[in-house]
Amino acid sequence: MSHEELVFEGCNFFRLRLVYSILSGRPVTIRNIRSEDSAPGISNYESKLISLLEKLCNGTKVEINQTGTQVRFRPGMISGGVVNFDCGTQKCISYFLEPVILLSPFCKTPVVVKLKGITNHPGELSVNAMKACWLKVYNKFVLNDEKLDLKIIARGFAPDGGGTVIFTAPIVKTLRPVQRTTVGKICKIRGQAYVSKVSPSLAYRMVDEAKKALHGFISDVFITVDQRKGDSGGNSPGYGLILTAETTEGVFYHGEAMSQPKGASGDPLVPEDIGHMAATRLMEQIYRGGAVDGSAQVLASTFMALGQKDVSTFIFGPLAIYGIHVLRHLKQFFEIEFKLEDAKTIGKMKGEVRQGGSQEGVLLKAMGMSGKMAAIKVVKGKEKKQDENEKPEIHWIPCKAEFTGPANVDAYLIREKSNSNDGAEKSSLRGRDIEGENVKIPEGYEIVVLNNKGRDVYVIEDERKEVMSWEWDRSTGDKTTIRRAFNYIKMAEALASDD
Repeated sequence: MSHEELVFEGCNFFRLRLVYSILSGRPVTIRNIRSEDSAPGISNYESKLISLLEKLCNGTKVEINQTGTQVRFRPGMISGGVVNFDCGTQKCISYFLEPVILLSPFCKTPVVVKLKGITNHPGELSVNAMKACWLKVYNKFVLNDEKLDLKIIARGFAPDGGGTVIFTAPIVKTLRPVQRTTVGKICKIRGQAYVSKVSPSLAYRMVDEAKKALHGFISDVFITVDQRKGDSGGNSPGYGLILTAETTEGVFYHGEAMSQPKGASGDPLVPEDIGHMAATRLMEQIYRGGAVDGSAQVLASTFMALGQKDVSTFIFGPLAIYGIHVLRHLKQFFEIEFKLEDAKTIGKMKGEVRQGGSQEGVLLKAMGMSGKMAAIKVVKGKEKKQDENEKPEIHWIPCKAEFTGPANVDAYLIREKSNSNDGAEKSSLRGRDIEGENVKIPEGYEIVVLNNKGRDVYVIEDERKEVMSWEWDRSTGDKTTIRRAFNYIKMAEALASDD
């Protein structure tokens, strides 16, 4: 994967480009950000997003020109940890929570992020929706999800916010490949009617209308009421309803509607309108289908690309505009291409025919690139002058050994000539005889010694053209990993020359 700088134009997908820059280790320059607008340059919420990313990463460097129309972003190492951040009131907390969730599996320490601001805004994805659908997709890619949680401590409606959420995520060693080719049938619908600083009777009116809209489709419908007041109710009044549908295969869809912010233009929405609107949006999402909610397509696509080096398969509903650009950016940053097929083909292979619903679903396949390696950096160490007659300092030993002193391996090995092989040497390690041979590396290659400095930074300490290869209790041969690697290189070169 290349680490060259990428250049983009305009403010679109600003958040996505910064996140992928961090995950890939590739610097980006974004130019002409609202250069023709009356208020040119990055907005206040975009500046806050950069500040949040700097808190999650060490060594990040950001350069912004005087007009704010150009941003040069140099990613650092993803560290994670405990972060407290005020998101302001221009954007919903979900705008900032999305990059946190995408980065969390690759952090060096467990993530505990406390965000303050607006939790529910009618024009944006709410924190409730991310908890209901995004975390369910996240769970499919990780083995340890005990500490994966999203808590709404205080609910904050627009325009004054006052909400607080806490997102926690454990250390994830790797993202496993996922095969999600079956959607299943809707088995139950759950929901929550939430009100803050208004009469709780509004919640029951929303619940009644939603149940009327869902009547005749499914009987297992249960909706709870969440009433907030005081500090837990935020700084602005408001109310809303979120509905989630679960299938027999563990797929979750959501539909949500909420009241207009205080002081907003236009006619206000009565509770009955909100209940009916939430139910309608849920049924639209069910109609689209797929093994992932439409809002979480970016999460599934990113984790598929950065998971283990194995094929992941996921059925999506019709790709959203944002989802299409996610796939394009994954190709630009990680050089990963997705194979797209008609989702109907998988149903025909299994002898299943979908009754009703959208026929525009897409089957996505991708080979993961093992995302834990995405942010590793290798830097050059101090140059060493080498004598042509000097014995090789690099040894390949058939065990795990740790040396804390300044001496090299020669100090731990008593070496003498062996009669078993010409040019071979003999020694003992942990009380067992080992035999070694000075192996020359194929022409055009060299072996490099890397020193792990932590935070995924490796320093090149030494470079050699030969290595001392040791083996247990037998003559040196071609059984060790490093010897086999050399043989594979020779075989590949021989095949290439035949062509």
